[in-house]
Amino acid sequence: MTAPTSCYDALPGPVTTFNDWFCPAGSIYPTLCGPGLYGDLTTTCTACPAGKYCWPVEEDPAASGIWVPKGITGDCDHAAGFICQGGSWSPKPQYNGLDFLIAGSQDFTTYNGPTIAGYIAQTGAATQLACVPGTFNPSFYQLTCIDCYAGRYCPDSGMRDISDYICKEGYICHSKMSIAKPVTAVMDGLTVLGEPCPIGYHCPYFLSHKLPCPDGFTSEEAALAFCSTCPSGHFCDNDVSTGGSVSKIVCVTDSICDLGEKRQPNCAIGMFELDNYCRNCT
Repeated sequence: MTAPTSCYDALPGPVTTFNDWFCPAGSIYPTLCGPGLYGDLTTTCTACPAGKYCWPVEEDPAASGIWVPKGITGDCDHAAGFICQGGSWSPKPQYNGLDFLIAGSQDFTTYNGPTIAGYIAQTGAATQLACVPGTFNPSFYQLTCIDCYAGRYCPDSGMRDISDYICKEGYICHSKMSIAKPVTAVMDGLTVLGEPCPIGYHCPYFLSHKLPCPDGFTSEEAALAFCSTCPSGHFCDNDVSTGGSVSKIVCVTDSICDLGEKRQPNCAIGMFELDNYCRNCT
């Protein structure tokens, strides 16, 4: 009785590579590996490696007569915002339920498809990369993260929604800020990312910039959300744009300076100012 031809001998020849075929136990003829898999003529197929895609395609060039299987077909299309974490059959794989993927889930580390919000694709990286603190990404298919908006802060990695992350009142969060309350200036090289509200200004909630104190109010310490009313016996001319004072100024002696006075009032009728005093006319 003639022995059956082995799986290895049954391949059409001449054959130079076996990247798409496998031989199940007891088989006579080799079997083509399916999408997302490749084989080397062993008994099983192997999942396409991370960063690559595998599509079983047979070619039979007329000039050579040599069959050239594809095996590992090519690179994942990172430039279009896709990741291939293993077993991908396309350079641009799709995934059902992308909106429900979250970091830490089982599928998150194995799925093939577009990058999710909070993460980006990067050429040469098999997995998606989380946006670092100070940045975020609200969309799919992205290659770069967005610097955190002025007036907001992004404290965590992989952030997708920053609507509830508002800088604390009394403090200024410029672009790319990662903390809500910068008690000292936070620097990125020579760029100020965050700082306390400076003296002479106030920084209310929901604002991304400082505001000068209006006349009749004063700010004599940093990190204030609101300016203080100018105290009695003083006036507060806080026109900082013209070089005015940023703090309260003692009124002329015996002049009437009420709470919230904006300018030095005139002396009472029958009095005149001399040497910073209101004196009786004689």
